[in-house]
Amino acid sequence: MNKNALTFILIVVCLDTLSFGIIYPVLPKLLEDITGTNLSKASIYGGWLTAIYALLQFLFSPIIGSLSDKFGRKPILLISLLALSIDCLFLAFAKNIVWFFVGRAIAGIAGASYSAAAASIADISNENNRTAHFGYINAAYSSGFIIGPAIGGILGDISIRLPFIFSAVICFLNFLFGVLLYKETLPYEKRRKLKIDFNTVVSGFLNLQKLKLIFPLLVALFFMAVSSHSMPSVWSYFTMEKFNWDTQLVGYSLAFLGILSLVVQTYGVKFFSKKFGDHKMTGLGILFSIFGLLLITFSFHPLLLIPALILYNIGSINRAGFQSIASKKTPLDQQGELQGTIASINSLATILAPLIMTNTFRYFTTEETPIYFPSAPYLIATFLSVVALIFFRTLK
Repeated sequence: MNKNALTFILIVVCLDTLSFGIIYPVLPKLLEDITGTNLSKASIYGGWLTAIYALLQFLFSPIIGSLSDKFGRKPILLISLLALSIDCLFLAFAKNIVWFFVGRAIAGIAGASYSAAAASIADISNENNRTAHFGYINAAYSSGFIIGPAIGGILGDISIRLPFIFSAVICFLNFLFGVLLYKETLPYEKRRKLKIDFNTVVSGFLNLQKLKLIFPLLVALFFMAVSSHSMPSVWSYFTMEKFNWDTQLVGYSLAFLGILSLVVQTYGVKFFSKKFGDHKMTGLGILFSIFGLLLITFSFHPLLLIPALILYNIGSINRAGFQSIASKKTPLDQQGELQGTIASINSLATILAPLIMTNTFRYFTTEETPIYFPSAPYLIATFLSVVALIFFRTLK
């Protein structure tokens, strides 16, 4: 196994989410300042920023996955890192909300490289370590949400723009690391003809639906993805509104959330997979997520959020389970397409989730609301997780 390749891939995934998560602690206050609105209304702008990012990921993930199947993983990942570095500099000097939308669009395209990264993981994996490796990539994904919010919370107190400059430098350094040390993981003889057209995304879904039991798997994955995005969509607004947290405390809480996820994805996935197998592990993960979300929903003191986040993060083992089950049913030369389609499902959920969650938050926190209930988005997330469990239970 190419250890440099594994290290590089994990860092790329981490940086993808870091560039996304770095704005969470500073975004609510920044949007309030830029738009001149209150926290409740600012959450709507935040929802649309996230949706734009996700929309571009949704459109470009299968395309980038197919490009990596044709040209190899390395050039795609390196180009993505350069784009992320440029995007972070772009956001660092943005003057108004329009430029933020443009910057998030660039980040969405660059962040679509997750499909190439996941395919590269599949390239260097075998039956013995495949699930563990997907646990690592999810841990790297989660690490971005540790480092990003922590940087945003700490450096944001010094300067609202400084976190983005820091992220740009880190992305460029990893680009140099990839140029020098990352070896291509897809051999020439395993590469496919390039096929990109209007039906690229749709054809990916159709191919997956032909696989045995894949339809309920995709449906369960989609509902869990929408549910899981309740965290990044409204956590900052929810904790500021309900518990009056400041930017730094939000950053620390998101870092704590990410640390828990890192531990679970690194060690928990291997433990649960070995003890229960992928199917049982995934079902247990959904159950833990439900319990964690319920506790967040009805928390009346901030200390209750600690056990809630622990339960919720144990539940994140379901992500590696979903990926491993789907990967095992797909030939090696289609891993890029598969991972691109899975990334598109996640991106589609990320388009819908922030709009659903932030509008729900807005409705239940505005002065005109009949019921003041800032936890409402997490009640919706709980319901979606239950629906996911029902569909997943149809798998044999």
